[in-house]
Amino acid sequence: MGANFRGLSMGILGDSIAIPELLTSYLQRKLGDVIANMNVGFELGEFLLGEKPKDKSTKIILIPGYAASPRHLEKLADHLGENVETNPHFEKRKLAERVLADAEILARNLIRDQKQVNICAHSRGGLVTLCAMKMLEELQKDELVRKIFLLSPTSHGIRPEIAPIAQQLGIGAIEDLCSGSDAVNYWQGLSAKSRSKINIVSQEGGDGFTSPDHSFVDGSTMFVTPHCGHQKSIRDPSTDFFRLTIELIHHSVVGTN
Repeated sequence: MGANFRGLSMGILGDSIAIPELLTSYLQRKLGDVIANMNVGFELGEFLLGEKPKDKSTKIILIPGYAASPRHLEKLADHLGENVETNPHFEKRKLAERVLADAEILARNLIRDQKQVNICAHSRGGLVTLCAMKMLEELQKDELVRKIFLLSPTSHGIRPEIAPIAQQLGIGAIEDLCSGSDAVNYWQGLSAKSRSKINIVSQEGGDGFTSPDHSFVDGSTMFVTPHCGHQKSIRDPSTDFFRLTIELIHHSVVGTN
């Protein structure tokens, strides 16, 4: 229990440190939308941390968490090469949208494209991905997903210390993220074959929203790093979490077909 509360407090601290960076990302996004609407030929400079790898490997689909767009994963994308793609639905997604509805859209789009992909998902996006995989299995289309990387996912719901607060809000989209929800229960019948495709990265003692216990998927491979925060982990290339994620994906995905 002590480790859990330590993870909760340290995770919140790590996320607080990341807030200015998240706000900057949000303002850049809004400014970009304004410029696009004005049809002005202006381009914001990119702050890249090293050269992007040039590869033609299997596509990597990025799935963000709750209250986030794929742009919150842009630093990961910068390190993953040119074959990263985001689904427009997750850029325009409303906060009231439900996990199973998002999973159905993801599964439907993968079936439409009929191309094998890898998926990298953060937080709520991990739960969406697990549900989408179950839908693909039911349609015998699960071969469309080659590898799955879940970053601090809410596989079994958000951590129990904050779940009661979330449930009191009376917002279905947030209740989806709690243990025992329809979304959490739905993917439990996932096959051993699909589970073996999954790699999970979590933080020791957990972060502000999830924990290794609530992230773990039986039959998957899990890696646990030191504390760094739920958002900071995917936005700060200096963290062990970020570096391990890039190493895992490059080892398993980049340069392969």
